Amino acid sequence: MNNKQENHQTECRLEYMRPEQIDAAQQAYPAIYVPFGSIEWHGQHLPVGLDTIKAHQLLVELAEKRGGVVHPAIYYSSGGGHNDFAYTFMYDKELIQKLVVNMLWHFERSGYKVAILLTGHAPNRLEYLIPATITYMDQGGKMDVFSLFEGQATRKELGCGHACRIETSMMLKQFPDTVRMESLYGEYDEDILEETEIHNWMTSEYQEHPCYGIVGTDPRTGSSAALGQKVTDEVLQTFEDWLDGKIEMHIKHDTWTLFPCQKPFVSRVL
Repeated sequence: MNNKQENHQTECRLEYMRPEQIDAAQQAYPAIYVPFGSIEWHGQHLPVGLDTIKAHQLLVELAEKRGGVVHPAIYYSSGGGHNDFAYTFMYDKELIQKLVVNMLWHFERSGYKVAILLTGHAPNRLEYLIPATITYMDQGGKMDVFSLFEGQATRKELGCGHACRIETSMMLKQFPDTVRMESLYGEYDEDILEETEIHNWMTSEYQEHPCYGIVGTDPRTGSSAALGQKVTDEVLQTFEDWLDGKIEMHIKHDTWTLFPCQKPFVSRVL
């Protein structure tokens, strides 16, 4: 099997695929990708499902490039600092851990060799993705599983945060009609930050500010579809490097960190 598929299926979203399409996709590249995220306040200018939407679209682009199928998005989230914000729903992490372990076993029994679990909501990684992955491995699971928050796959200088310049740019790249940049401007334009500045607009003093609930870089500065594409390219390259065996995940103190593999590289999907 070729590591990069030249003529894989045109539809990669599992819920839209017929049985023969699923079988053909799995035979060509037995990988399944699962997007996780949240329903959570992301400022006045972004949709509440942003974390899940961006993760789903990243995995669709990966599947279109490499093959594999994308599982329907999981919007159940746990952890983070926005629990008391409007339009935000968080759930018990132990329940979601059990769900993820069960999913992994179903994937393995269905013949998949590789699973990528991508969360756009950073706390999900430590709250339930890593514990579920460890449980699956301890139970004897044989699939290669890559559990990652998308912010781990980009250079630190790009920064990350909540409803910040990076997330805004990703939505401008993926689904620009969901973004309302005009809602960020007006009375408070004098406090627009430089691109490298970091700020926390979550405290009560900012409740009337258009950036209320945002953490990180200022979305009013430098947000663009071009930056969203740059972030996308870096995340997809990390996925491809892992699929090609060029990077590994190392478990330490119940967390995963990325590190380079020693050559020769061996593809995880053979």
